[in-house]
Formats: sequence, C-alpha cells, structure tokens
Amino acid sequence: MRIPSRVVAASATATALLVLLPATGAAKLVTFGSNLKGRASVKQARQADTAYWQTKFAGGRSTRSPVSGQIRLVKIKGTALSNWKMGSPIGGERMFHLQTLRRQANGRWKILVTTQPFYLPGRGTPSQTISTFRPINFCVAKGDSVVFNTVGGWDGMASRTGPYPDGTPLQIFSQATGSAVSEYTKANGTNNGSVITGKAAAGRELLMRMTVGTGHDGTGLCKGGTDVTP
Repeated sequence: MRIPSRVVAASATATALLVLLPATGAAKLVTFGSNLKGRASVKQARQADTAYWQTKFAGGRSTRSPVSGQIRLVKIKGTALSNWKMGSPIGGERMFHLQTLRRQANGRWKILVTTQPFYLPGRGTPSQTISTFRPINFCVAKGDSVVFNTVGGWDGMASRTGPYPDGTPLQIFSQATGSAVSEYTKANGTNNGSVITGKAAAGRELLMRMTVGTGHDGTGLCKGGTDVTP
C-alpha cells in the first residue's frame, strides 16, 4: 500500500520534534560533601548522641545539597576505634544514623529525617577505608545539610576506668584549613523535629560524601524524584 507523502512528511516532522524536545524527569546523579581526599587522622568521641555536619569548606564551596531528590548512597572514610560487636556490653558502639538538617531563620537547625541504623568498620580495619552506605527512601531538599549522628558509645562508668570513658572514638575527620564542622551533643536530643545549635570546630572536614538521585534515579516519594518502582 502506498503511504501518502503528506503522512510521511508529518511523521518525519513529529520524529524530529521528539528528538529536539528534552526528556521529562531525566535521571541524574549529583554528589556533594567531602571529596574524600583528606586523611582520616582526626578522631572525636562524645558520650551521648551527637550530630556532626559540615558548615564550611575551604574555598567557599557549598556544604549543602545542590538539588532535591533521594540520597542513594553515602561514602564515609575512616573507622570507629572500637572492638564492639553486636551483643557486646554497653560502650564502644559503632552504630550511627544519617539525618537531613535544615537551617532556620533564627540561625538554628532543624532535624528533619533519620535513616535506618548503620555501622562503621571497627578497630583493625585500615584507617583510610572508604565504606558505602545505602539509605532507604532518604529524601533531601535543595539547601539541606546531611548529618552524621552517633549514638555516643559511653561505657557508663563515671569513674572513667572503662574502655570508652568519652564514648566511641570516631576517626572520620581530617585536618583541613579553612573548613569547619559543627556539632551538637545531647542525650536523646537529636531526634526528628529537634531544633539544635551547632558549635563549630575550625580546621576540620567530615569525610562524608553524598550522592543524590533525581528524576528516574530518585524515588517519587522524594521531591525531585520520579521513580515509581516498588
């Protein structure tokens, strides 16, 4: 059967338009945070729940998420200096959570969302190990920060004769001139909805890097994502 020339021309035009039009909801992965080039040589230990987050990078690079979407994975360089294992007595815990944090008009910060628990590699692991963690449906909005939240890891001995008198030492920071990491410590004070005030430590970098998925690379449960795969 002979196809009329006007139909062929219309089809060709439509095909050309499809090629020229941008795809909607295009998938995209965006990273922010540390470049993980620094050495994990600085350790911090706190007895109670503590939130750490980057508030300044050398050179003025932004510390906050550049897009809205789903945080698909987080890479952390370093270890917890602890021999703790599941079922061990209190003290030296390596468990942590990731959280999103939003700056408020008064300069304070509000914790929005918390992930499932994760565990840093422990004592005996090479100190410059980079571990990858994959949160479930972890949403972030453009301009939000991401928190590393430790459970503390104090051994509970007021006499300071136990193995973890100040909590679990976390060797996940580097020395970095011009950078700063803020922290906030309070037992049971870093839950969703908590409004906190950071205390900055200059010359530090939290060795944590986030990858955000948008479009088809992010779940539709998060603003900026469109994937509906269960």
